[in-house]
Formats: sequence, structure tokens, C-alpha cells
Amino acid sequence: MKDLRWQEAKTMQERRISVEERRLMWEQEQKIMFCDVNTLDSIEQKNYVLTMRAQITAQKMAEFSQSLGGSSGGSHAAEDDSLGGHTSI
Repeated sequence: MKDLRWQEAKTMQERRISVEERRLMWEQEQKIMFCDVNTLDSIEQKNYVLTMRAQITAQKMAEFSQSLGGSSGGSHAAEDDSLGGHTSI
């Protein structure tokens, strides 16, 4: 019984840490994505922000593609499946 409670407490703590890590990552991504590069002083700073934006965008696109089951864009098959075969297009 004690082991079960300890395991549950450990699992909950791991979830809290995971949620906090995702929140911090999201906040950092928001700062980068919405940073006004015109206010940055050096070209290196601008290049860094633009490079990070490209990396974040590529990562989000890959996650989105993966959430669709790895299918590539341009196909309505995923829409048909999610709508039970009926589309309003």
C-alpha cells in the first residue's frame, strides 16, 4: 500500500514537472515568435531570432503532421475520416 502511494505521488510530481517544462518552453517560444526584430541592435541577434523562429516553426509543423498520423498535406482523406466520410466542401 505504501509503495502504491509513493508511486502515485512520484507520477504526479513527474506530471507537474512535465507541465511546468512545457509551459516554460511555450513562454520562450512566444517571446521568440513575437519579438520585434526591428528593435534588435546587431545582425547576429536578428539572425538568431529568425533562425529560432524557423526551428520552432519546423518543429510545430512536424508535430502537427505527426498528429495527423504522418499523412502529408494536400489530401482530404484525414478530413473524411474525422467527419465520418461526410464533407461539406
